[in-house]
Amino acid sequence: MMKNTTRRSQRGFTLIEMVVSMLVLGIAATAIITLNSNLFYRLTDVRDLQTGTQLLQACAEKVMATRRRSGFSAVFECDEMSNFDGFDVPKISTQTVTGTSAITDSCPVNVQCKQVVITVKKNNISFTSVTLQMMNF
Repeated sequence: MMKNTTRRSQRGFTLIEMVVSMLVLGIAATAIITLNSNLFYRLTDVRDLQTGTQLLQACAEKVMATRRRSGFSAVFECDEMSNFDGFDVPKISTQTVTGTSAITDSCPVNVQCKQVVITVKKNNISFTSVTLQMMNF
């Protein structure tokens, strides 16, 4: 009788226990792989957002440098930044206005202002645009 109890305690896992544990581990591994693949997609979105923001900043700095160097009537462009890693900096839109009322306009009274709007796109998706307002005193 002693021999029988010793034999039972030395038994390993049954085939059914092994199949169930392999099934549970397979489901857990599938869930982890699925979560990690979504992380890689989000990582590229974050990288694109960061690159687009840096291009916006670089173009805005170039516009400000052109304004300081060439004056209020300068033509602003960031053509050399087009087709950078799939990004496109389209033509910069400018609008010149003269302030008429300090209450309703963002431009002071009798001052000529120029609004410069810079937009960066990738695959026809626009990132947040930057608007600069320059004044000619």
